[in-house]
Amino acid sequence: MAIGHRRGLLVQFVRPGNRFLEIGSAPGFALKCAATLGAVASGLDYSATGVHETLALFIRVELEADTRCKYIFATTFADGPFDVVHSAGVSKHFDGSGEIVDLHRRLLRPGGVALITIPNLSGISGRISKWTDPNNLAIHSTNIMSLEALL
Repeated sequence: MAIGHRRGLLVQFVRPGNRFLEIGSAPGFALKCAATLGAVASGLDYSATGVHETLALFIRVELEADTRCKYIFATTFADGPFDVVHSAGVSKHFDGSGEIVDLHRRLLRPGGVALITIPNLSGISGRISKWTDPNNLAIHSTNIMSLEALL
């Protein structure tokens, strides 16, 4: 999802004072957006390099975020404190959507909003990727790339 489109999505749901968590937060652009909207920003990513890049971004723009380097299902964030839990494309790395969707729900406070976006590599983008970047396509689970699979 392009950064501008993601910002458009976040401004609909993130309010000043909200607790915001991004799962798969590197390199920090959505976290930065949430923080500039007045949210208390937190991020979770498995990549130490990605977390380092995220923290460097926040230092440059003089914002704060609680960013943790952890495997997604071994998070040290408590259950239920977040107003908004967001991920962009993380679920494409898993064969089924159930566990990742459940994690979003578990981390949300009652009445909170889960914003889960995934690319549609089962359509024309996937066919193009077969020719242009087959190695990247191979690490994605295209069987979850539909609304029906997420429900």
